[in-house]
Amino acid sequence: MNLDSALIIDRLIDAVYDAIQLPDRWQALAPALRELLGADQCDLLIEFSAPGGPQRIVSTTSTARLSDYLASYRGLGPLSAEIPAKRANGEKCALLSQDFVADGALRASAFYREHWQRWGNLFFACGGRYVLAGAAVIHLELLRAKAHGPFEEVDRQPLNRLIPHILRATQLSARLHETQQRLTYRGNISERLLDAVAVLDADDRVVHSNARYRELVGGVAAEQFWSPRTLRLAGVGEQQRVLDALTQVRRGLSAGTPLRLRRPPPLQPLFVIVAPLQTEAGAPSVAGCVQLFLRDPGWQRRLPDGALENLFALTPGQAKVCAMLLDDHSPEQIAMECGVQVNSVRSQIKQAMEKVGVHRQAELVRHLGQALPALTDL
Repeated sequence: MNLDSALIIDRLIDAVYDAIQLPDRWQALAPALRELLGADQCDLLIEFSAPGGPQRIVSTTSTARLSDYLASYRGLGPLSAEIPAKRANGEKCALLSQDFVADGALRASAFYREHWQRWGNLFFACGGRYVLAGAAVIHLELLRAKAHGPFEEVDRQPLNRLIPHILRATQLSARLHETQQRLTYRGNISERLLDAVAVLDADDRVVHSNARYRELVGGVAAEQFWSPRTLRLAGVGEQQRVLDALTQVRRGLSAGTPLRLRRPPPLQPLFVIVAPLQTEAGAPSVAGCVQLFLRDPGWQRRLPDGALENLFALTPGQAKVCAMLLDDHSPEQIAMECGVQVNSVRSQIKQAMEKVGVHRQAELVRHLGQALPALTDL
């Protein structure tokens, strides 16, 4: 690999890591590889599982040919014959046409006969198919007309240097996408929880609150200093109980304090839980930060129309079936009330489980039950 090629690969490595935050950067990769290796066609197809459905990243120099491949040939097992696939994934390397032609098992496969052999009299090829943890699959393929000569070791070298970085960047992209989706999902749930939720820093400043909390205190709460007076409790004694609970939690003397606080009639008592702010792993986060969960018994517990559809990308039919499951209806009862066949109901349940990411009906009910019985129109 000469100096110019090395510099180009360095720039492409930078580009694939930039693409973690800026996915559009992937688009320049195929044209750059085509030019660097003197190819006539280059396709990069990245697919990975993610909340809300599979994600696909495409970089190609011929949309029509890639579409033809996706429509007609990918089901035959692209680049996946046992020996070359193990080599490509084990060594994180590119494979040349010669590697495929030399493999008798590959020559006997349907993919070779119906895809590679179809182009075999016209093109030489270079690339590989790589499978990563988390069901991510990367398909990289360069084609060169026979008149332009085969790919050689000099072509494999820059690809072998680039491919591990493409795989790493794909893993990071998938993780980032999953994290962003999870945060969006949690944000949607938090904003619609029946519980009023607020997070206070060590100085009693409200650093986070959901819509129910802002409604409870009668206005915008973010960045305001918190006071128990905002809860409109029945006297300073009730206010002091909240302040004492905050002190206990911040000193590590309590892992969570439940309170039933009186309010002036006709307001019903307010139920409050004061707890330390927890990280994903369950360890306390920033010192002094606490969470407040508040509930007024007068708030109605019901599922608003569209909540299940919006949060889990369910169809109206799937959302209706899930809502009835949460109300302890059996599939047979749902079928009877909706006037449909029980098999249709079971099919809707199965499709909902796939979207939510669970495998059993009980898991579906438990998963939705943890998040959605508290949803309400705010």
